[in-house]
Amino acid sequence: MKTFKSSIALAVSAIALGAAAPAMADGPGISVIYLEQVQLGPTAAQFDVVIPDHAEAGLTASATAAGNAMTGVIAGGDIDFDAVQTNECCTSATTTVTGGSVAGDTIVATTAYANTAQGGTTNGNSYYRADQTANGNTSADTFIDMAAAGRVFSATTAAGNVSVSGSEFGDNRAFQMQAMNGSVSASTSATVCCTTESGTFATTAAGNTASSTGWTSTSYMGAVQTTGADASVQSDSSVYMQAGTNVNAVSTAAGNSIALANEWGFATLGRQGSEVFQGNEATIAAQSAVELDHWAGSSSSTAYGVGNSAMISNIGSDTHLNAIQGNYGDVSATSYFAGQAWTGGTGGSNAIAIGNAASAFLCNTCGTGALMGNTTQTNYGATTATSTTYVPYSGGIVGSATAIGNSASFTSSGH
Repeated sequence: MKTFKSSIALAVSAIALGAAAPAMADGPGISVIYLEQVQLGPTAAQFDVVIPDHAEAGLTASATAAGNAMTGVIAGGDIDFDAVQTNECCTSATTTVTGGSVAGDTIVATTAYANTAQGGTTNGNSYYRADQTANGNTSADTFIDMAAAGRVFSATTAAGNVSVSGSEFGDNRAFQMQAMNGSVSASTSATVCCTTESGTFATTAAGNTASSTGWTSTSYMGAVQTTGADASVQSDSSVYMQAGTNVNAVSTAAGNSIALANEWGFATLGRQGSEVFQGNEATIAAQSAVELDHWAGSSSSTAYGVGNSAMISNIGSDTHLNAIQGNYGDVSATSYFAGQAWTGGTGGSNAIAIGNAASAFLCNTCGTGALMGNTTQTNYGATTATSTTYVPYSGGIVGSATAIGNSASFTSSGH
């Protein structure tokens, strides 16, 4: 049986034998950027908003904390971008909104990243590499307690390591080494008497996340992503209203995630002999609870937890997915929805828990593109999904509980 540490060693050995993108030589039209960052102390951001009575036009509140943050993006030409980031301590962001009512939109954003890097170019080739290590804890918390609002939009996001790359009209080559050894948590607590139009609450926690986009590009993307055995990734949403319209809460918790979205060019996520490697040893827990004394429209509570996730999508050209996924931690998703809809609204609760998830999609517009892959998935942890709905009266109830150890899908569609 292949162990967690031996799997990492094999993946790193493959990289050393040539899996990584070739370095670019400095020259005319080429931007070569190397950045290294080390964060040893805590990083914290807090923004508190108090509404004594009423705000007519609307409200926007945000708190953002990043231990290490770097960007290497150019408007044209080739770029060779290398980012090395180490965060030994803790990162936290908190936003609170309390008091009266807001007639317009209430927009709240809370974001905490231990390490975040972004690089890319337009009308050129992009060679991107990120080495990121997060050894401390990362947390993002949103607290809302207000009388009334027209519409509420809340996004709470916490991640250990974040890597974003991309290019247009050129080669797009990206590779990342991401290790998250601390714990990550994101929470949203919202109590609002009434919303007249809508309430949307998104809460996301991730250990390691990498994403890349390409447009009219040839895209190659690879990664080694790991989370520590003593770590945890938790996402928690709690929403209560006396009267709400179209109230939806979504909690997402992911150990390792990687996604490549390309259009009009060959794209591959990992290559044979140099597969994307994802090893999650952290405990993953997503929880969402929505309680509405009365609601109108469509309302829901959703919890999604996944140990490892690898996704690629492309339009018009050959698409490959090669990945090795090992989930060693327990994954749970728990959702709860309760309330009444006397005017005939629809409500429900959905919980999805997956150990390993891999998906490849090709929109084959001309019929000549090929979809190929070589994926190995092993799930050692427990996978649990629990969904509860308590609705005495409503127009309709929709709910589900889904638990999957390993999930893989390869889909090709025509016009």
